[in-house]
Amino acid sequence: MNARSRLATISIATICLLTAAGPVTAPPVCAAILLNFDNVVAGTVVNDAYAQRGVAIRAFGEGGLERVFAVPPCGGGSSPPNVLSIFDVGQCTGITDVQGWIRVTFTLPQPRVAITVIHLGPGTASYLKAFNKAGFVDWTFGQAGPNRVGVPQVLQIAPRPNGKQIDYVEFGAFRDGDPANFDDLSFDVAPVPVESVSWGMVKGLYREP
Repeated sequence: MNARSRLATISIATICLLTAAGPVTAPPVCAAILLNFDNVVAGTVVNDAYAQRGVAIRAFGEGGLERVFAVPPCGGGSSPPNVLSIFDVGQCTGITDVQGWIRVTFTLPQPRVAITVIHLGPGTASYLKAFNKAGFVDWTFGQAGPNRVGVPQVLQIAPRPNGKQIDYVEFGAFRDGDPANFDDLSFDVAPVPVESVSWGMVKGLYREP
């Protein structure tokens, strides 16, 4: 088997996605892939819109939810014009676990995943949970408080010392608080079609015998 046929995926070189100019409210997110959900028309169902990036998006909740939309935010986002929501255009986009939560499943295991949250009330408490095929890996949470309503915050699961990888994440806002918007999903590794990789890149990664 030659080098070209052996190359099915590559780990894209890490770049830093810095926060916008102004007061820094969260650390920069360093990742290879950023999905900001702004390349689709408002109201688009994005469940499989990013399949080529190795991502499947689903909504879960007590009502048996499934669809996830890219819609203009009610109460603010981190990168206009769209945020992720379980609600279509014309409804307020903020969610808590009363309405449902969102799961993102990756084709390739991830060492790091992050999502930006915008808390829509002083009582908002949000979370990001990471899982692999064996079960729970880690979680992190954010809180609004009186001075952080509407301010983007980054929830991130960093590489684990035990080397555990992430197969999927779930994020939302706890049911006993105010709702939150979610935007700007970032992660490290995405599948790359073999035909899109140059021969020079292949030779740089593999040496023929």
